[in-house]
Amino acid sequence: MRRAILAITLISAFLLCGCYTASTEYYVKDQMTNEMLESRLGKPARIDKLDVDTEKWIYPIDNPELTGYKFYLVRDGKVLDSGIGY
Repeated sequence: MRRAILAITLISAFLLCGCYTASTEYYVKDQMTNEMLESRLGKPARIDKLDVDTEKWIYPIDNPELTGYKFYLVRDGKVLDSGIGY
């Protein structure tokens, strides 16, 4: 039983790492501006300052079966990355 739990945990970690890398590469290759993001999703529910130049734009997830929020990292008017937070 412990091996099954460990295997599931490791597989989940590898999949999450792959998703993060894919997200970052996507935004490097296909640049999206903050204006494009706002026209697509509207105004964010909240904007958190991470440092002087970087903001975390937070949008609610519109699915009652899911918890958390969708976020986008924005710097100098460009989207750098996205993800889901809990």
